[in-house]
Amino acid sequence: MFFKDEGLIIKDDKKTDVFSPQRSSEAGKRGLLREPFFIFPYNEEMKVNSWACLCCLLFLFSCSTQQKYLLTRVRTPEVAGGGNNRFDIAVSKATRMQPSTNIGAVVVDSHPTLSSSAVVNAINAFGLTDFMDIEASWGPQQSFLTSLKIQFLGAPTSSAAQGNFSLALRAGYGLNIGAGKVSREELVDRRLAERTYIIESGYGVFDLMLGYRILAPLLVYVGVFRDDGRYALNFEKGIKTKIEHSVDGSGISFGTQYQRGNLLLHLFGASGKIELPQSQVEKRQLDIGVSLGLLY
Repeated sequence: MFFKDEGLIIKDDKKTDVFSPQRSSEAGKRGLLREPFFIFPYNEEMKVNSWACLCCLLFLFSCSTQQKYLLTRVRTPEVAGGGNNRFDIAVSKATRMQPSTNIGAVVVDSHPTLSSSAVVNAINAFGLTDFMDIEASWGPQQSFLTSLKIQFLGAPTSSAAQGNFSLALRAGYGLNIGAGKVSREELVDRRLAERTYIIESGYGVFDLMLGYRILAPLLVYVGVFRDDGRYALNFEKGIKTKIEHSVDGSGISFGTQYQRGNLLLHLFGASGKIELPQSQVEKRQLDIGVSLGLLY
């Protein structure tokens, strides 16, 4: 949709926005509107609904003893901006941990294995101010992660222009509490009763990121991160056993984001390691991913 000489008026029950060549030019000078080819109609209910949809995802996937850990960060050094909401769907590579090599054995061991896996994430960030976001994300076999991001330098995504330097610090905590069972068919000894288990997993995340806009719509950034957590699997029925692992992650994150109106295309990656110190297990890898987002 391109602007013509006459003003373009978009109306709905909640909001009326008037765009004209003069207003779009003034907004562009302030960095509030770039390349006005696309306008996404919305109302305030969408900001609430995106958070509701994210929470509903918690109930769409079955529980598993496996847990997936991400080195990649679907985050940039820029916050959304005061009153703005950002919603992303991301696909990336991750590390999958199986806490035991013989879940169906008579005696369950605590020897973990790490392997590579693909993951899907839903991420929502709401701009509390022009320098602070509250974020939440979740995906199958992952923790529900909430975090706070504070931007110390530069303008937010909603108004950033060419040459914008950004520096941000992010801290958060991921929590996964679930339950499931090992069916009789999965047991080595079919005479045993099916096993039930409870998962209690949590970890903290810390990120420091620095970015720069080469062009008004193009952001590049790099950062460092550190994750610290634990995983506990409690068998409550059958042979009662508790398996615990500490899980740590660290490395360097990087990425680039292209913005076109309301739409955000984000390519990201991380190089680092996931380690389980108690078991002396470690996996080093380079992970990459892509996300499509909407800022409104």
